[in-house]
Amino acid sequence: MKTQKQIANYIQKKYDKGGAEIASAVRSLVMPNINLPTEPDPITATAIEMEIWKNQYCRADEKRATLEDNVKRAYALIYDQCSPALQTKLKGQEGYDDAEANQDVVALMELIQGICCKYDASSEPVMSLVQAKQRVTKARNSLTTSMLKNSKRMQTWWKHMEDSLVTSLAT
Repeated sequence: MKTQKQIANYIQKKYDKGGAEIASAVRSLVMPNINLPTEPDPITATAIEMEIWKNQYCRADEKRATLEDNVKRAYALIYDQCSPALQTKLKGQEGYDDAEANQDVVALMELIQGICCKYDASSEPVMSLVQAKQRVTKARNSLTTSMLKNSKRMQTWWKHMEDSLVTSLAT
């Protein structure tokens, strides 16, 4: 957690544009959602209202493009800070290929936390089960994260909890 906060602080300080948004994503593990403003009705809207909308749309679109660039920069920054041993473990994790292909910094951070913060199910089955149960019960869906992504995250946690239970019952 300390390293996660340090990385987020570094990103916020060093990234000129959009650093706060990507730093927030690293801290909370939830990608911000930048919504484009809704176009006013061209028939009833005044020229000033249309001009305001165009300006808001351009700013939001630029902010979205900046976020996409920063996500890739943050992904590379975080991955490059991993030791070779951790990079090898990451490559063996389920979901790594998708995270790498999409340069998904949140997914990368979750994978790293899964490796660094979990108990080994074979040597600490009870703690592994407790931790898995906590992740499932404390999980909350984010309004800014897609239902599919939330569903996959919950399925992964549930599978880990089931695996931990099987391991603890076997010992």
